[in-house]
Amino acid sequence: MNEREAARIPFWRRSIKWRMALAVSLVISLLSAMGVAFHVWEEGRALERSQLAQAEALSRTLEVNSVSWVLADDVAGLGEVVHSIAHYPELRYAMVVAPSGRVLAHSLVGMTGKQVTDPASLAMLKSPAMPRIVANDGEGVEVAVPVLAGGRLLAWARVALKKDGIYASQKKMAREGALFVAAAVVVSILLGVGLSSRITRDIATLSETAELIRRGRRDVRVTFSRDDEIGRLGEDINAMLDTLASKERNLLDAQQIAHLGHWELDLAANKLQWSEEVFRIFEIDPARFPASYEAFMGAIHPDDREKVDRAYRLSIENHAPYKVVHRLLLPDGRVKYVQERGITQFDGNGAPMRSLGTIQDITERVLTEQQLEKEMLRYRALLRTMRDGLCVLDEDGKVVEANRAFADMLGYSEAEMASLAVSDWNAQWDREGALAQVGKLMGGSAAFETLHRRKDGTTYPAEVSATPMVIDGRPLLLCVIRDISERKRAEEALRTLNASLEERVREEVEKSMRQERMLIQQSRLAALGELVHHISHHWRQPLNALGLVLANIEDAYRFKELDEAVLHDYVRRGNALLQGMSGTIDNFRNFFQPDSGRQRVDVGKAVREVVDLVGESYRGAGIKVSVAGEESVMAEIYPNEFFQVLLNLLTNSREAILARGVEQGRVMIALRLADGKLNLSVEDNGGGISDAVAERIFDPYFTTKENGTGLGLFIARAILEKMGGKIAVANGEAGLRADILLPVPPA
Repeated sequence: MNEREAARIPFWRRSIKWRMALAVSLVISLLSAMGVAFHVWEEGRALERSQLAQAEALSRTLEVNSVSWVLADDVAGLGEVVHSIAHYPELRYAMVVAPSGRVLAHSLVGMTGKQVTDPASLAMLKSPAMPRIVANDGEGVEVAVPVLAGGRLLAWARVALKKDGIYASQKKMAREGALFVAAAVVVSILLGVGLSSRITRDIATLSETAELIRRGRRDVRVTFSRDDEIGRLGEDINAMLDTLASKERNLLDAQQIAHLGHWELDLAANKLQWSEEVFRIFEIDPARFPASYEAFMGAIHPDDREKVDRAYRLSIENHAPYKVVHRLLLPDGRVKYVQERGITQFDGNGAPMRSLGTIQDITERVLTEQQLEKEMLRYRALLRTMRDGLCVLDEDGKVVEANRAFADMLGYSEAEMASLAVSDWNAQWDREGALAQVGKLMGGSAAFETLHRRKDGTTYPAEVSATPMVIDGRPLLLCVIRDISERKRAEEALRTLNASLEERVREEVEKSMRQERMLIQQSRLAALGELVHHISHHWRQPLNALGLVLANIEDAYRFKELDEAVLHDYVRRGNALLQGMSGTIDNFRNFFQPDSGRQRVDVGKAVREVVDLVGESYRGAGIKVSVAGEESVMAEIYPNEFFQVLLNLLTNSREAILARGVEQGRVMIALRLADGKLNLSVEDNGGGISDAVAERIFDPYFTTKENGTGLGLFIARAILEKMGGKIAVANGEAGLRADILLPVPPA
């Protein structure tokens, strides 16, 4: 290449230095840009997820605070609830929508009382009563949560948030990322130039040294020293020059390892030269060998001499190389196999001058091939006697060999099998599909089921085990085939039987579940009477107090003392008593509402609420109920069902104390945390139970009471096990002790 041609080539192609510098800068710049873009994209997604969670939290807050107002049909109260979240910075609007589509309350002025008509709202009104995303587009996100009471849909609480903040944050990150990428480009260019200058300086030295070697210099050496790949390359060049002198010896060693020797025959002088390895192959002492063509022929097995001589003479006549395999007959009677290759050189007139060639000892290979041939004969005999079908395929899916069992399986003769391919008998693959499957199986062993087609057109299911193998460098696929028609019929019969059994099991499970629900309902109805009893006691005192308030009003009126202040005070007292009684009714109503699911509940607080509800009737019976231990313990339970369990245990204790006429009856409730579990114990001084009763105390319909149902403790255990808990009952110091274990979730 002249200077003018070199000048037309861009500078970054003429120099490795500049190629490396550009490559480093481009890679760093690209990676930086990709990292920034990914960060901006991922941050946007995180902000959107966060905004969606915020919208859902606001909707749930609106839903919780709206229940009582919707029940009271108080539009003003709903408006205050909606406007209480209007200060949220990203809020577009918030509203409460009736199932009919009428807006009950709205954060935007003038929207209350209107009818929603947009497609998203109409779709929401027709959807099941569960939280849903109404909209999530470029303008913002809107979430709707059903407002429920007793499982009845009262309204929808909807909150919509704007995405302006997300877009502003992404734009800011994009600007900062662009500045970062620009800085990375500058740094990468400086780094690439410095790095490439350091590397290419020594590469130039290596190029100069290589040019001197090409010209025949063997005294040159690379003089610089480095610890990297370039330094090791320099060391390799020096080592290469140091080993050139020993190459001939290494060649001779290689010939000995490969049992390969070389020879040269001077045809004019009839002088034959052998390498050391040829003498070792022929097992001839060099000092006793008359080096001539005739002496060479004398070492060949008598039955092969004519074949070798003919191959050599024909190569001279045809001016072509030759290759021949023949035997050597050694003095002790042993036979060796050798492979001989040779060529002849001719002068300008076409007269032969010199023959050159190699001789390789292939005795081991020939003996191995002979042994392999014997194995192949045994293999073919095995093929004929196997009960399973066996087939060998080539890369094109064509039959190389198949046994009688496989031919009979398909209805062909062994001769016909030789002309078939996989696509001729596989009913699931066409020719292209068969080639693809064979290519895939060539990569590794596999077992699979497929469908085969017989010669008469009928089909049968087959199980195939395929194993790739290589014979004489040719990749093949060995397939073992089994007709699994009988097995398939048995499997189908088994599946039919299993389906029948599964249906029977399902029916029995459903029957058991119906019975369990019936038992729970019976137990709850029994608890209803108990609660009514407690409410009557709980109301007696406030009713007496309310009567006293009315009497005081009458007296004040009679004695001219009833002014506005006195009347207001009496009304306040009466309302307080009525609200307390109303709270009792709320607790009573909540207990008989079905649990919507497990809830995280303060068990200590729940226990004290139960004691407050039943305490009046117990005090009236002379029984003291006390609660000790942990003040607040959170657990995931079904609140109403847990209430039912605790009420059942308290009722059992009260009835045992009253039945035995115990004076100063006591019921002690204790809460204790241990090993991540809550231990709630209920112990009384009612005298306990006998061993015979203790063995059957959890059996359904077993009771020691005259009018008992025998379901209380049976249902209690079922409820606690559903919550992952346990219950155990045993006699304590003065009565019966029930221990409840409940798992406590991590804080």
